[in-house]
Amino acid sequence: MPSGIVSKMRLADLPDFGGTDADNDRLLLDCFEDLPAYTNARQGLKYIILGRKGSGKTAIYRRLVQQYPHHTLGFTFSDYPWAHHVKQAQAGVPPEQCYVESWKYFCLINLARQVIAFPSSLASVDRTKLKAVSDFIKDSYGTDKPEPGTIFSPSVQLQINSEMAAGLGPLKGGVTVNRVPMKDLPLYAAEVNRFILESLLSVMSRERRHYILFDQLDQGLS
Repeated sequence: MPSGIVSKMRLADLPDFGGTDADNDRLLLDCFEDLPAYTNARQGLKYIILGRKGSGKTAIYRRLVQQYPHHTLGFTFSDYPWAHHVKQAQAGVPPEQCYVESWKYFCLINLARQVIAFPSSLASVDRTKLKAVSDFIKDSYGTDKPEPGTIFSPSVQLQINSEMAAGLGPLKGGVTVNRVPMKDLPLYAAEVNRFILESLLSVMSRERRHYILFDQLDQGLS
């Protein structure tokens, strides 16, 4: 602004203040500041963002989803299949650990969605294990992009193919190549998760980041 000139504008004359929240703010990307809370999350230094209502948690979530659309999947807890997930509790473990493997399974299935969707970004040319994971998802869910609400659907029959079974080793109950009802996932989740994770890591580029995000973690808390 030239020296000596004072700009006077009434607030009523401003065309737009943006949305009332990050979900509805079309100015989010234009006005977003890369503050430490955001850069720490983007770089993987922090994985949980806490703050009062209106402090910018959802703004960070939306920024990551919009900035890295091909390598980010975002979920809200209002859309999460709680009714189905509650049936995935593992027996015989402390209450705070009974859903660890089912959460890992949910995240790994969605990570696999990203990796499978962009094969050109993979580092390894040997994709035998990745194909086994892809076949497992397609055969079990009928698509390689299952919706969040179907991940633990009781109607799902997990199809453990021969390649996957060979990598899992001996499973509980003697299961090899078989259809595993979703209700029995807790019996095999640890082995299935290990195979999926090792398979993805064997082909993924270490130079590319992938994000699985959850918003509204505090919904329903008093």
